[in-house]
Amino acid sequence: MLCYKTILLKDRSECLLHSPVGERDAVKLQELSGRILSETDFISLENPLFFRNTLSEASFLELIADSSDCLLLLAEINEVPAGCACLVTGGNGQHEIGIAVRDSMSERGLGSAMLSLLIRKAKSAGIHSLFLKVHADNHRAISLYSKFGFSFYETTPSDIIRFMRLDITD
Repeated sequence: MLCYKTILLKDRSECLLHSPVGERDAVKLQELSGRILSETDFISLENPLFFRNTLSEASFLELIADSSDCLLLLAEINEVPAGCACLVTGGNGQHEIGIAVRDSMSERGLGSAMLSLLIRKAKSAGIHSLFLKVHADNHRAISLYSKFGFSFYETTPSDIIRFMRLDITD
């Protein structure tokens, strides 16, 4: 799944949401990942997307650009990486999403815009349920997901990670 869309944020700034491709976008994603990881305790460090070198990241981006099972979005404001989002479709009906926004870019509506786009793409692909994992202390993310209709359905035994689900209706 590929995407290229310009949106207007709450502060009237333009944001480009696009499927990252090539080495240049790979570098931007690595930079963004490093910044987000340094700004928050809520990102899972075992996520393999955050630990690629530029060459393998560029190859990975090529691979998923041709895939109908994954949509990766890079959000840029004035060519500066601001956030990213991902929708991965699973053959077992577990269609998972994830969103990350830099702290300095938050409260501008970027998370809402990316989540809305992922839900629309999922709906147009015939997906009926979306799932996500969220850190129990990430109240800003939980509020965003709840606003879009996600609800809790499970927690880890330690209650650190909570699982949310959205049933998509017509």
